[in-house]
Amino acid sequence: SQISGLTVVVAIVVVALFFALLIVVRPGLYGVLKAIGASSRSLFAGVLLGPWVAARLRRRYPDEAPVRTTVVAGLGIVPLCLFLPFAPGYWSALCAAALAGLFVNLTLPVVASALADSTPNRMHGIVASVYAFVLTSTGIGLAPTLVALVTDHILLSPARVGTSLGFVCATTALVSLPVLVTAARLYARRLEAARS
Repeated sequence: SQISGLTVVVAIVVVALFFALLIVVRPGLYGVLKAIGASSRSLFAGVLLGPWVAARLRRRYPDEAPVRTTVVAGLGIVPLCLFLPFAPGYWSALCAAALAGLFVNLTLPVVASALADSTPNRMHGIVASVYAFVLTSTGIGLAPTLVALVTDHILLSPARVGTSLGFVCATTALVSLPVLVTAARLYARRLEAARS
């Protein structure tokens, strides 16, 4: 159940960042964003850096490293999302969005391996399906609703949707951090139990 909670939180952050990226992306610069990992279609830099970060974390947290990588990503996402709506110009917003996308993409390969490592072989397909379902349904249902609620009922102005995106993204990433730390500890216990 902790992995499911982790999945929901990661899904919220991913979707909020996607919508934040829609604000700053211009067609001529779309390739730049894709190359550095800000687009969900091209995960190049984030996917390559995720296992590298996990390997570095494995020195200190041997069993928790894959899940701790998501904590690192969350710590990187929070300030970038807070900065995004207040960026002084287009290029600074573009860079913040690209880096936030990189941090989101950093988690994808390590979450997949953590799910595979923590479940019995006969359940890999079921766990992958549940993960994909939760990620997709949360992204389609919860994230846009949260942004709309904040825009309409807290900020009271559709013109401030960028601020709403930054606030929702940063808040969900910040709230996810204690959940992710707890999940990392539970993940380590799960692996230890599986070994014995």
